[in-house]
Amino acid sequence: MNKASRPTLLRRWLLLGTSVLASFFYGANTSGTIAADLETIKRRGYLIVGVQANVAPLSWQDAQGQWQGFEVDLARSLAAELLGNSAAVRFEGLQSRDRLPALLADRVDLLIAQMTVTDARQRVAQFSRPYYRDRIGLLTRRGITQPQRVAVLQGSSAIPLLRWQAPELALVGVKSYAAAQTALDRGQVDGIAADRLVLQQWQRQSDRYQLLPQQWGDFPLAIALPQGLQYRSLQIAIDRLIQNWDADDKLRDIRKRWGL
Repeated sequence: MNKASRPTLLRRWLLLGTSVLASFFYGANTSGTIAADLETIKRRGYLIVGVQANVAPLSWQDAQGQWQGFEVDLARSLAAELLGNSAAVRFEGLQSRDRLPALLADRVDLLIAQMTVTDARQRVAQFSRPYYRDRIGLLTRRGITQPQRVAVLQGSSAIPLLRWQAPELALVGVKSYAAAQTALDRGQVDGIAADRLVLQQWQRQSDRYQLLPQQWGDFPLAIALPQGLQYRSLQIAIDRLIQNWDADDKLRDIRKRWGL
């Protein structure tokens, strides 16, 4: 090999290594959807929004397969403002553990999916202004006032807070809200520690449950977008809309519609 060809070969190996690392850390995009900046979204004609798969009152599909909920209404309001059509949005139902991977793999344009803003998440995504502030609550079967074993979602930002402020609770990791509810109903845990807005809905739906007065933390929920300057205009547009909705009470009206 002559010396002149070595730099070219080195560059090729570096490009190949970068591609392999990107695929390893972020996953290949095989869905055919690609996260887009604001101008690309406008040309495409619709938003692709990741939402929680089945978490009332935030987002769920009814018996007819139609998406319902507080965060679903936020997505439709965004589509109405940005694209002139509230129906110009495609929803991608996600489990909690799949939210950020879907964003990083370009499967969705943004997440409106009960995303709490944390330092760790801000390292891999950028966030809008908060559209809701929630606290961690504690739900038990009726009659249990001093729970010991408490279910909590794996990877939840509530875990370090509860270990610090409620060390008497024995935390039991579960993969989903459905798994937490099953564990509670079967007596495998005494309670569930989770966002109060979700637990309040469960309490309304069944007199088997009670929401205890304990509350912890202050968790801002916000819209998550991919990092990068190309997404900055989309973030600015979303921030302005949330600010306007907060000022003219549109956010309050949407929350009230869903009992929040």
